[in-house]
Amino acid sequence: MFKISRTRLSRDEVRTLLFSLDAAFVERLAKTVDVEDYCRKLSDNAHFEIAENDEDIVGVVAFYENPLAIYITYVCVSAAQRQKGIACQLMDSVCRYADGQQKPVSLEVRVSNERAMKIYEKAGFAVKSTNGEKFFMTRQ
Repeated sequence: MFKISRTRLSRDEVRTLLFSLDAAFVERLAKTVDVEDYCRKLSDNAHFEIAENDEDIVGVVAFYENPLAIYITYVCVSAAQRQKGIACQLMDSVCRYADGQQKPVSLEVRVSNERAMKIYEKAGFAVKSTNGEKFFMTRQ
């Protein structure tokens, strides 16, 4: 069993979180972004939906919010905790928050990431455009 909470995190907390979940990605985070810059951006601007069991953080969604919309920038569930509905519950939590704020939610996903696409479609997201590498998805 796990609980979900919304919080803000310091730069050190973000760094620790990202590296603790990095193995869950096919391509390591450090190969796709400048990790220190990403930690700064997340700690300065993002909200986090965090799923925790009794011992560990098992999943995270990070999102930015502006006056008009919410943008999901990071979704991760630890490999050992997949197929338990954690990602769906985290996405649902962000979407309920967005509904309360009356804001659309958007995100990007790699075209090759079929597992994530299924989760996002189940959460009500639809592809709005693509650049060939990524789909840009929105939930109204």
